[in-house]
Amino acid sequence: MVKRFSTQRDVLSNILDAYQVYDAGGGENKITIERLQVHLGQPSGVSLALGRVHALSTVRRRPPLYLSPPRPPALVNRSTELQTLNKTVSDFKVADLNGPDGAGKSSLAAALIHDLDLDLFPDGVVFVTGRIQYQDLLQALFESFYESSTPVKITPHQAHTYLYNLRALVILDDVGLGPKQIDPILDALGNAAVLIVSPERTAPGRGNAISLKGLPRQQALELFERALKKKPPPSERSIIEQICTLLNNMPLPITCVAAQAAQSQDSLTKLLTDLRERKFWAGPGGDLSIGPSLEQIVLSLDEVDRRIMTLIAAFYGPSASPEVLRALTNLSAADFRERTERLQRLGLLHILAPRSRRKSNQRLALAPAYRQAVRTWLVDDKTRLEIVNYYTTRLNRGDELPGDELPGLLGAIQDCASNGWLTPLKPLVRAADHGLAWLGWWAEWQHVLDLTRRAAQAGGDRALEAWAMHQMGSLLGALGVFERALHLLRSTLNMRQALGDEAGAALSAHNLQVLEQLLPAPVEQEPSATPHEPKTDETAPPQQETDAPPPQTRVGWRVRLRRIVLATLAALVILTIGSFGLWYALRSDEEAELSAYWKFGDAWNALDNETWTQQIIIVAAGGDGDYVYSVKGQTVDEMFAILLPFCDGSQGMIQVQSGDGQTVQIEYEFDSPFCRGLE
Repeated sequence: MVKRFSTQRDVLSNILDAYQVYDAGGGENKITIERLQVHLGQPSGVSLALGRVHALSTVRRRPPLYLSPPRPPALVNRSTELQTLNKTVSDFKVADLNGPDGAGKSSLAAALIHDLDLDLFPDGVVFVTGRIQYQDLLQALFESFYESSTPVKITPHQAHTYLYNLRALVILDDVGLGPKQIDPILDALGNAAVLIVSPERTAPGRGNAISLKGLPRQQALELFERALKKKPPPSERSIIEQICTLLNNMPLPITCVAAQAAQSQDSLTKLLTDLRERKFWAGPGGDLSIGPSLEQIVLSLDEVDRRIMTLIAAFYGPSASPEVLRALTNLSAADFRERTERLQRLGLLHILAPRSRRKSNQRLALAPAYRQAVRTWLVDDKTRLEIVNYYTTRLNRGDELPGDELPGLLGAIQDCASNGWLTPLKPLVRAADHGLAWLGWWAEWQHVLDLTRRAAQAGGDRALEAWAMHQMGSLLGALGVFERALHLLRSTLNMRQALGDEAGAALSAHNLQVLEQLLPAPVEQEPSATPHEPKTDETAPPQQETDAPPPQTRVGWRVRLRRIVLATLAALVILTIGSFGLWYALRSDEEAELSAYWKFGDAWNALDNETWTQQIIIVAAGGDGDYVYSVKGQTVDEMFAILLPFCDGSQGMIQVQSGDGQTVQIEYEFDSPFCRGLE
């Protein structure tokens, strides 16, 4: 048997590696979904056309991929958890690995991959990291196991068909999906082994849950001494114990703080004093020890090292290109390499190996536990605008961006839309629009289009608003959401005609015509006869009237039995259809009624501990869609943020209105988690 080896690379990077984000001159400019072709690259938007063959007619299995995270350093006291994970995935079950950031979840998952016999998974091993919507994750998984002659967009039902029987291992590390979003993924991967890595339990009732916490005291002390790279005297043992306790015995903060202490001339006593004065962090999934350890390390860095960290976090994706960072920092190759190696030794930075051996394809990633805290504390609008200008300059110059720059591009779009920067938003959206459409990541494509539409509407750019509506209507039409798609395209057509945009109006009219051909034809019913005019067959010969009784026919017992059986079956079928009709009617009425609730998003505190921010996510269902959300009379997005003094909570009322006029109000109330952390 041939021993299989894995490549240190994740699925999304593997897909993006073969794609150029912006290619105005050529390349593949269409993607097919079922029997519909979506043509890309036109200035006025996508064009729809009916295809001659089904999109899936050229789909075939690709050679198995074996992708894994980088090999981690030696672990401490995780052998029991590693054995449990090994047995769970070897039995092709779901492993739900959870625990606070900094507990070593990603390192344990990476250790598992390098500990497994990969021959157990003949269809491959794929590793996914980075936030992604579940519909796009299904598409990415499909692309990992299948290939086709032309780009294909699959539906969730088709994903289930193609993925269900795979004997593969799929690792989902910090993909940002909750239980309701992870369920369709697990349903599709019915016969695969799945390892989910998340701060909270994500698959309740679906798999074996393994929760990580801080290390036992002795193991924490050993980890600190190993990262310190020297044996401290016995007199300092109690100080190390206090440092580990302050860091909740979490492996990553202990490793990073000890590595920083090894490079510092300060005593461990001063380190303990400094850590007690550092700020707490209670962001999404983070342990409180993330704050003190990160601040301790950041304050030990010089301005240039801190800038490198800040820029990597500002790109929003899980990693950043060294070439881009060098261009933004104006560092020589030798100086940049020396600084990134120092950040590596501190445990803050990882180098992601490319699929090929070319160093130009390497990516730099912050430790996941620190990524959100760095982004919140250090990334400001000046840094965000700097990255926006970097992308717009390259795009306006006609440069092609490597595919793995797409996450950074999406982050720049988010910043432009949030701050109303319409001028740079246009080229960024055009570039990402082509990429997301071609890659089949249509859930993120729809999100970007909605951001663009709202920003253009707020900024009074009617042409950009019409373009975004055209794209969204065409996208929804290709997905079979005909009612909403036709409404958007008709509104776009009217808007473009009012603006005098003849080419754009013609394209919107064309897509309308294509979608109208796909609408199911109405069923024509034959008119029934009235009670006063019984239906007769005019071609039948006239019946002769007679007073004679009808002839009696003798029926055998077999015939009578057959009639009884058929009548019973017919009654059962009628009863079943009637019950289903009643259920469907009740379900339709239930779905038609507007309902809404809210849930917590991310939460973070400012570096000065003066304020904190809580994100609120509104979830609405029913009505006819097209929801409008408002809080205290102000229109908000479905995800909005509330800035508060450090120890203050908030309460208020959220109003949700659907397009058909239904309105519901929901009350929210919460306290600050940070003061509790300081008690």
